[in-house]
Amino acid sequence: MKITPESDNMGEPWRRSNGTFRAHFKTKEEADLFAQDPANWPTYKGDVSHKCPECGWWHLSKIEWLAKPGDIIEIGGTYYRVEQDEYYGRAYRRVGLQAKLINV
Repeated sequence: MKITPESDNMGEPWRRSNGTFRAHFKTKEEADLFAQDPANWPTYKGDVSHKCPECGWWHLSKIEWLAKPGDIIEIGGTYYRVEQDEYYGRAYRRVGLQAKLINV
């Protein structure tokens, strides 16, 4: 079942490959507060919240997991262009930019 961002209907949250539920939240604010709480580090430190188009819940993910080829991302103060690599899948090439594009 696909959930539109406007919908309040929530499906079952996504599960990890081991069958456990990923961290999931009803609102972006809940997700952001959870990620910013030092008690939840190092697992969620630096994660960004995003609304899942499949289940309708908010999840936390590393920005590099969400980036697509061509995006510019910031990891630890260094900017990288995400590229498609024929051997390794996604590759990150360092770039010298002063602004970051994080479109999630």
